[in-house]
Amino acid sequence: MKKCFIVFALLLGLSFSSYAQYQLLNPGFEEWESNSSNAEPVHWNSFATSDGVMAILASTPHHYHRYGGRPGTDGSSFLTIYSTAIIGIVANGNMTTGRIHADEASATSPNNYNYTQRSNPDFSQPFTATPDSMYIWVSFYASDANTQGSISAFLHGNCDFRDPSDKNDHSKYAAQAVAHFTRTTSSRNIYNWQQIKVPFVYDGETEPAYILMSLTTNMNPGAGAAYDSLSIDDIQFIYSSWLSDIKLNGATLDGFAKDRMHYDVTFASVEEMNAAQFQFIPEVNDAQVNVNPTSADSSISYEVSVVAEDGTSRTYTIDCTVGTVGIREVADNAIAVYPNPATSVVVVRADNMRRLTLCNLQGQIVLQRDFEAPVATCELDVASMPKGVYALTIDGNTTKLVVE
Repeated sequence: MKKCFIVFALLLGLSFSSYAQYQLLNPGFEEWESNSSNAEPVHWNSFATSDGVMAILASTPHHYHRYGGRPGTDGSSFLTIYSTAIIGIVANGNMTTGRIHADEASATSPNNYNYTQRSNPDFSQPFTATPDSMYIWVSFYASDANTQGSISAFLHGNCDFRDPSDKNDHSKYAAQAVAHFTRTTSSRNIYNWQQIKVPFVYDGETEPAYILMSLTTNMNPGAGAAYDSLSIDDIQFIYSSWLSDIKLNGATLDGFAKDRMHYDVTFASVEEMNAAQFQFIPEVNDAQVNVNPTSADSSISYEVSVVAEDGTSRTYTIDCTVGTVGIREVADNAIAVYPNPATSVVVVRADNMRRLTLCNLQGQIVLQRDFEAPVATCELDVASMPKGVYALTIDGNTTKLVVE
């Protein structure tokens, strides 16, 4: 059935190199080769289809087709792999998008590995996208609380990549995402699902052409105990459409958080607002940032859309107005003004003052003073000024001044 599936895709004129694939094939284990409880999931391979000298002896299934799934899933199936032991020799549960090569009885032999077999579409999965992380749901039982299950993904070049044999050869892969985790449940009969989030680390030296995923009940070959079992559901690759920073005039915008989508920024004057320089920095380099500003007489609105590699997008908005000082007000003691409220003479202290501007609530400049050399202190006579709240700006930093 697996081969028929591939042929059908080719008959439609689709090739993996002609369109962008952003997720694994069959990532939720919803498609299976047959209705048998130990059939292989489509696009995944077990000991049953292994090769190598020991392939016949290793062909006993170490997995199950399970019905149900992690909390909140839309699917109806998941995968369980489990370890076995014969005369004290443990064989880990193992499932891969490539092929299992079983060449020696010793589990730790370097001649045993999972690999991409490019010559056979049943044992290879072309993949050229560059995900930022992967999310996986697992329920893991091990008799030893210190046992660690393992899930790995290698985005590798145009080669028959071997895991773990080639994992230290940076010339063969572009990125890796590897998760090690301890048991989530103390009973193999009780599922306790947890979502694991693993970043892709782009420490390789080649461009991605294929992906090799490996799922195993133990990070160390031959370790653990019989019937340690790992259940897996809904593997998802994540492509970031977040901003990691919004800068205003070189400094992070006050109140910035990557999941805060709207900001109100108040400036002391129209001139200051028009001169403001915003920078929108994406979390990952391959995301596109599109900025759409809309201007009015005393306001500017920025609509900032961040589009990830797979088309996922988020929109941030920044509404800029002129009036009383909002979230841009500087921290306490950045500018010292006293007395405040004031009735006559005000003393202003700030480091390296070069320009001082005082604006009313309408954004009109009522006083401006430029200094030939930086000063730390100056005095303002506000006795003749109308009572009210003013915005005092010194070299881009703003605070309130109240005149009574």
